[in-house]
Amino acid sequence: MTEAEAADNTTARAWWLNCGVAPDEEMRAIDALEDELAPLPEASVRIRNLIGTLEMCHHLAERWVHNVIEAIGAGDTTKGLGTRPTGRSHPVEDDWRAVCTALSKWCQGKPAISIDLVLGNEDARHMLDSLGPHSLLKEWQVQ
Repeated sequence: MTEAEAADNTTARAWWLNCGVAPDEEMRAIDALEDELAPLPEASVRIRNLIGTLEMCHHLAERWVHNVIEAIGAGDTTKGLGTRPTGRSHPVEDDWRAVCTALSKWCQGKPAISIDLVLGNEDARHMLDSLGPHSLLKEWQVQ
């Protein structure tokens, strides 16, 4: 962070991304404590960014917490947003892509019986049957 960014009390630092746009008193107090430690080693900044991008409602939150703990223990991390190798995904991401595919087919009017997908432990047909009869309102909501 530049000196100008550190002096700016109206813009949240990158690691506060999930906490709001403008820093509050508590955020500024934490930032001031961190400033007393400045300059932080790059490894500490990477760990701080990893902590700051934790979203407890995210489907990979448990893994993210594990990554934070490992990073603190190791003193550095290569984990974080955008660090997964190209072409790799978590199995739950594959499930959600399958859900999107099944819902898109439903919107195209394809009957659930024609959709051969398994979503996690559930057959896509069962999920789509829960939508009931097709209507324009339901199609709009699904899209």
